[in-house]
Amino acid sequence: MLRWSTRYELPFGGQKPFLNQGFIKHVVGGWALSTIYQLDTGRPLAVSYTNVANSGSSSTLSRPNMIPGVSAKASGGSQIKLDGTGVYFNKAAFVATPTYSYGNAPRYLPDVNLPTAWNLDSLVEKNTRIAERYLLSFRAEFFNTLNNVTFGGPTTSFTSSSFGKEATLNQANTPRNIQLSLRFTF
Repeated sequence: MLRWSTRYELPFGGQKPFLNQGFIKHVVGGWALSTIYQLDTGRPLAVSYTNVANSGSSSTLSRPNMIPGVSAKASGGSQIKLDGTGVYFNKAAFVATPTYSYGNAPRYLPDVNLPTAWNLDSLVEKNTRIAERYLLSFRAEFFNTLNNVTFGGPTTSFTSSSFGKEATLNQANTPRNIQLSLRFTF
C-alpha cells in the first residue's frame, strides 16, 4: 500500500517571485495544484462455503477443504477477461467440506490477492484576497481524475457456479467525480 500527496503553489502573484505587480498579480496569483496518489497491491482473498448441516442454521458460513499439495494459485496467474472466462484462482484445489465439520482452507489464501488498485485525485485551487480580511476561494476537485477502472474480485463462494471466476466485470471503485466550490471568508 502506498499513499503519496503533493501540493504546489504556482510562483505568481503578490509575495511571489513572478508577476507580482499591479492588477495582473490578482489574476495569475493564488493558484495551487494538489494530487493524492494511492496504490493498493490487492487484499488477500477469502474463500467461503455454505454448509447448513454444520450448526443447524440455514446461513452458516464456513470454508471448504483444501487438497494437500495443490496450490490455489491459477497456473499462469490470475486472469480477468471481458467475456467472463478468466480463471482467477485454481478452483480444483478445493473440495466440499463433509457434513458436521468445518473446512481446513485458511482464512485468506496465501498466494491469491484481489486485483491491484490505483487511483489519482487532484485539485486546482485559486485564492484571491479581496481586502485585508476578505478571501475568495475557488476549488475544482477531481476524484479518480484519470477515470481508472478497478474491477471487483472473483466469486469466492464454493457453492456458486462461477466459483474462481470473475462472474461479472463490475467496477469496484467510483468513476470520475468532479466537485466545484466557491467560498467567501470574512
